[in-house]
Amino acid sequence: PVVNIGDVLDFTATINPIPDDETPEDNVYELHQTVVGSYDPNDISVAEGEQILLADADKYLHYVIRFQNTGTAHAVKVRVHNILDDKLDWTTLQLESSSHDNTVEIKNGSEIDFIFNAIYLPDSTTDEPNSHGYIAYKIKPKDNVSVGDVFINNAAIYFDYNLAINTNTVTTEIVNALSLNDNRLLNFTVFPIPTSDVLKINTKSQISKIEIYNKLGQLVLEENNKNDMNISNLNQGIYFIKITDINNNSNTKKIVKK
Repeated sequence: PVVNIGDVLDFTATINPIPDDETPEDNVYELHQTVVGSYDPNDISVAEGEQILLADADKYLHYVIRFQNTGTAHAVKVRVHNILDDKLDWTTLQLESSSHDNTVEIKNGSEIDFIFNAIYLPDSTTDEPNSHGYIAYKIKPKDNVSVGDVFINNAAIYFDYNLAINTNTVTTEIVNALSLNDNRLLNFTVFPIPTSDVLKINTKSQISKIEIYNKLGQLVLEENNKNDMNISNLNQGIYFIKITDINNNSNTKKIVKK
């Protein structure tokens, strides 16, 4: 519940092997999701992030294109126009899921149209929860890609006969070794929990900042260059403490004020 712009959320999904599993090497998947600070309902993202290893260049890239009708009336038709990078192999494209029924048209081996006819997508003012839609697909790079190649992807979204709404642009580069995230997790313990007054922090690193956030993600207390924090003025309840050291490594844990 407490994140900052640029933080990377690391997820790992594991499927335990079962007898006669032909490809046990694909039973673990990692997703490294970078936190952004603004919300655009019409956007594109790539699950693999900004870098992949050359050894993984024969695997799928997973893209999600989201759209939302923020107009004042329902959209009868939505068309999502996506031009593939010339280093992606269009013959490997697979539509994994979508919010609504659609047809897919591919032209010239690179121009893709996802067409939602008679979608009648509500506008966000009238029906916000149902004003959203998305497309999720996967595609492989071509066989001849090499280190330094960058895959660029974006999309243009057309609501009825309006001008295109252009998404952000995502890039994925092939590298020999993945770069480390600057915001590495900091190991620390905090005690006593629960407490009514002073929290003490124990860590091997030198602390530069202590931040306390409420459940809404609002910063309520902050201290610099200390190993404790007085929370006696806070109301009872659950909070989150974020510790950052002098090397900009950080971590966040839940605390309870009694």
